[in-house]
Amino acid sequence: FNLGLYEDAIQSLTRMRDPTEAQRLLAACHALLGNLDLARHHAAEVRRAHPGFTLTNWRQVPPDVDSSTLERYFEGLRLAGLS
Repeated sequence: FNLGLYEDAIQSLTRMRDPTEAQRLLAACHALLGNLDLARHHAAEVRRAHPGFTLTNWRQVPPDVDSSTLERYFEGLRLAGLS
């Protein structure tokens, strides 16, 4: 994801035994690639697994210290329909 290789990230994430915690990143990757139907599907999975999920709360647990990567990630989550 950090390198902008979203398709490669998706391939890696879909090989996880339990992709539950990968749903946020899958949503962001698909959204940034323009695959909005898939992005929304993964966003729905995020909401199902974490009913109280909000971007505001998730910002409190920054997955990356690089601000440009972090902003791109949150933009992908917003495009996927998460708020």
